[in-house]
Amino acid sequence: MVAACSAPEYAADHPDAARVPPDGGESGNVEVVVRPPVLPVGGVRICDCRRVDECERAYCDEAGVCVREPLPDTTRCGEVGFHCARGRCVQRGCGDGYRERGPESYEACDDGNLAIGDACSSDCEPTVAVVSSSAGVWSESLGAHSVAVDGAGNAMLWWREETEVDDEVRAVDRVMVFGFGGDATADLEWSTVPERRHLVGLDRGWAVATLDAGGQVRLESLSVDLGVRFRREIGVGHEVALARSGSRLVVALAEEDALVFVAFDGFGNVVSNWRRDGRVDQVAAAFDDTRGLLVTSTGGRLEGLRFDGEGFVSERPLGDGTDPAVAHTGEAFVVAYTSRGDDSYGDVHARVVDSAGVVGDAMPLAARPRYVERRAHLARLASGVVATWEERGSYGGAGFALLGVDAPRVDALAAHVAPPGDAGGLAIAGGDSANVWIAWSEGPPAGAPGAIRSVFLSLLPEGL
Repeated sequence: MVAACSAPEYAADHPDAARVPPDGGESGNVEVVVRPPVLPVGGVRICDCRRVDECERAYCDEAGVCVREPLPDTTRCGEVGFHCARGRCVQRGCGDGYRERGPESYEACDDGNLAIGDACSSDCEPTVAVVSSSAGVWSESLGAHSVAVDGAGNAMLWWREETEVDDEVRAVDRVMVFGFGGDATADLEWSTVPERRHLVGLDRGWAVATLDAGGQVRLESLSVDLGVRFRREIGVGHEVALARSGSRLVVALAEEDALVFVAFDGFGNVVSNWRRDGRVDQVAAAFDDTRGLLVTSTGGRLEGLRFDGEGFVSERPLGDGTDPAVAHTGEAFVVAYTSRGDDSYGDVHARVVDSAGVVGDAMPLAARPRYVERRAHLARLASGVVATWEERGSYGGAGFALLGVDAPRVDALAAHVAPPGDAGGLAIAGGDSANVWIAWSEGPPAGAPGAIRSVFLSLLPEGL
């Protein structure tokens, strides 16, 4: 048995003393935090934990394990004009991996210039990245893409593409990470039947809810390098929605004859659940730290189910519609959906549900006669919400609207994303990181022989 003893502390001027800015790095001021680099027990070192970079702090925890943590971005280091960014001491400027937000210096993006051809150019401007291009027959049965942004601004993109293997065309799930940590790719699994995945961003990494061909639903928490933190089997159903509520993950599952709501903590443990009998065709979910809204569509009728920190609160009718999407603004929830009340081809409408549950009037976002306008997606901005949807008419493409923003720049937004063409598979995500990513596909008409279908990903322009 080894006796416990206290670890030595070092003076503030010791080279192994960590320095941490007390205000998170905003002022550049430094406060010394004295941590022992070594835990001696009986004269034997059981934890050698010296710093290897001046932009990290290293210390031994109570269990004798070396813990290394990067200092906050913008902490001063090295020579004049250098600062810490992503745990490295680098010269401040475009390419250092820290996004300058002004007012003295501004960058639309900064991913450290680790790769060429990604969604951030070498001069720190958003660019459209071609994620994948393939020849073959593309069909909408492959489903829409899914994208989510973590707390560091990294984007995880999931899509399905068809490829030829041993003279057989198969559908493959692909995932790629874009952003400030470089990029990483991995084929998840082969399947000839599409699976549906819903992604949400965590502080570092993502959560994924998967509905497979047999109706099985599972929840996974992934790290930035796509390692699995935990995996949980949820149940069997035909629709699933995933949202984040503070440190919790919320899964809404539409079973054959019931709607099930399950909340998990960050370790994958069930902390609450709720069930309501009755069939639901479609479901969408959005939560902030304390409140949530589930939106269901059943037989073409929309309903909003309100939740707070204690559980279910009330339900609200939201009118006629299908394909619901929902996002929170911090003060209220925005619900977008496809309506066929005035146009059998389909229009896109939106409603606001405030914190008291009061439902606003329907707002037409896209209502051109004899145009197919459908499959709305929403992403939260720093102020307001951006909505995008698919269009089919004399040409195909994408439509956009900005809600709760004083100066909409819809035309500039549409021009940045895609020229007129056969666009589809839209997905969009934003959040606290202030980075909003959008993914889509375009190419010749779906099903055309030898068609080249491409998957694109881009940061949206700043200023929305």
